[in-house]
Amino acid sequence: MLLASVWAPRGPRSASPLWDAALGLALVVAVALLRGERGSGPLAFVLILVHLAAAAVWLGGVLELVLRREDRWATARRFGPVGLGAVVVLVATGAWNVQVHTGGRPLAGSYEHVLGLKLALVVIALGFAAAAHRQLRARPRALSRSLVSGEAAVLGTVVAVAAVLTALPAAAATGAKVGVTSSRNGVTVTSGHASYRTSGPDAEECASHAAAVLLASADPRLLPCSLSEPDAPQLGAAFARYFSDLRISSAVVIADDSPRSRAMTERFVSDARTRGIAVDVVHAASEVHSWSDAAVVTSGWATAKDVVSAIEAAPAPPVRGVFLAPWLLSSEVIGGPGRVQLAVALPFDPSASTAGAYLDQLARRAPRAKASTAGLEGWLAGRRTPTQTATAIQFFTPARIAFLPPSLSEGHEHAGAGWVDGGQMAAVSGLVRLDL
Repeated sequence: MLLASVWAPRGPRSASPLWDAALGLALVVAVALLRGERGSGPLAFVLILVHLAAAAVWLGGVLELVLRREDRWATARRFGPVGLGAVVVLVATGAWNVQVHTGGRPLAGSYEHVLGLKLALVVIALGFAAAAHRQLRARPRALSRSLVSGEAAVLGTVVAVAAVLTALPAAAATGAKVGVTSSRNGVTVTSGHASYRTSGPDAEECASHAAAVLLASADPRLLPCSLSEPDAPQLGAAFARYFSDLRISSAVVIADDSPRSRAMTERFVSDARTRGIAVDVVHAASEVHSWSDAAVVTSGWATAKDVVSAIEAAPAPPVRGVFLAPWLLSSEVIGGPGRVQLAVALPFDPSASTAGAYLDQLARRAPRAKASTAGLEGWLAGRRTPTQTATAIQFFTPARIAFLPPSLSEGHEHAGAGWVDGGQMAAVSGLVRLDL
């Protein structure tokens, strides 16, 4: 907000406006960093930064006019062209932000309503600005403080509404339903006349991916399910470093023969043993003789589900808990909050608005599909949403939540709309860097 003070006339004893501008710019960058989501691309961050800067210039200039007692008319004349430019940039970047977050599709639900309220308030603020401009043209040395105060009040409300908007998923209003049917021979995903079949031990994960691609109106044949993970070695190193910080002395790894599991397991075993952590590697829950301090699961969904079931029935489960690879985030694997202490490492925030929009689409159009990391990746790829290389992971655990009472939750479909059954993912660690 302090950026606008550059345009105000100052006396010889006034502080340099460059300091105000630098402080204002630092605040804008800080807010943009807080507003941005891990995993979002550089384009999204730049759009947020420019959008916030334009809003800061507009609101900051108006506040300067409200607080200034002398030469308000002169300040207004100097700020006029700058304010107009800020409005143009604000509208352009706002429209582009909506395009990036929604893929250009129509909106529905709370996001649509709050966005409409924000736009209406911006129009009202522009009305105040236009009235003040007309007054200055009619009486060059007169400017009503009530007009600029009204504009400032409306803009302050816009900021509050924008804060609410950032917490809401941008849900598309229309789209074909996506069906998921399981059988002994695999999983079939359908949408309209299109049908896609997956089979094998990774059928459920690939079905989740295919369903998400269809939700994004893309073709799963062009965006196939992949069991490779470029960051798998870095994940193994991060797990080993995290275990060392927790003073875990022994671990058992349940792996499989997929490229991602082998790469992560090999790096984890190497780094963990270097740090003095005893490690055993098995390929099935039945091969585990002792669950040690901690269990690390790098396998696919089928084996991971067997591991979770075995630990639930074990008389002596891992003392420090079970730690899952990022691709194992799904209610199909985790279930819900239970007696097993689970933590899954994620390179993204599962409560962020982008993830929320994906979950909302599942609830609306594919209630039988399972939310998963593979699904989120497929949905983003189908929407052509830019993503950036992960630089850190964070561990999350399923936590119980209470849904709204029936009187308030009417019309909300909770089935299939969460990462876990009857709960949400809560952070249990800080960021753990990935050595790139």
